[in-house]
Amino acid sequence: MEVYLPKKPEYQGILYDTLTQGFLIENVKSQLGRNWDRIKEMMSSYYSVGRGHIDEMQQVFYGYSMFEVDGVFFDESLGAIEERTQVIRLMFRLDPTKIESEYLGNHDAKNREFTRRVMDDYLSVAGITSATGKQEFIISRIEAYKAQWPELGETVEWTARAIATRLRQWELDIVYFVLGYFIYEVCERIKTLHESTGRLLEEEIWITTFSNLRITRIMKKITAG
Repeated sequence: MEVYLPKKPEYQGILYDTLTQGFLIENVKSQLGRNWDRIKEMMSSYYSVGRGHIDEMQQVFYGYSMFEVDGVFFDESLGAIEERTQVIRLMFRLDPTKIESEYLGNHDAKNREFTRRVMDDYLSVAGITSATGKQEFIISRIEAYKAQWPELGETVEWTARAIATRLRQWELDIVYFVLGYFIYEVCERIKTLHESTGRLLEEEIWITTFSNLRITRIMKKITAG
């Protein structure tokens, strides 16, 4: 995901503190619980949310990068507006080996191949953005999975459904982190800053999503000899 907001020197400390504190899941949960009533009001405009999910959240945020671009935006009343924009790219990593360990009793090559396929299908399905739609897509693929991996027997359906549910939880964790933790905290701190200086607040902050971005991790391997 990427977050776009005007580049201002006074925002840099706010962004750094909020992002680095977000590496600790307990900080995220604490902030969500402490401010839940106001966060729920903000998030409910976009998603159906409940306080109970906070306790179930797992670590999803593993890094970020920041850069700036010069942009021109059009406003019907003000015309073309030139503005330097700061882009914060948030990195959410899904560890397939962790999911495999949760749902596979037998970690042989066929089982791993099957679980990776289900995860790939869920995350990269084109034209479906809702988590419910993605789950339904995985369910529609169960017979095809059974035909491709007949040796896995009746475990195919249970495993496919369980993985789809787990990935839906992972996506929900991201939503709570981005909207409930990061955006809420940054907006509140920017609001406090502007109140102390008498400056006008920003009209908008933009968020973009590209969930089908694939990252290939090249891992260091040390061999003897």
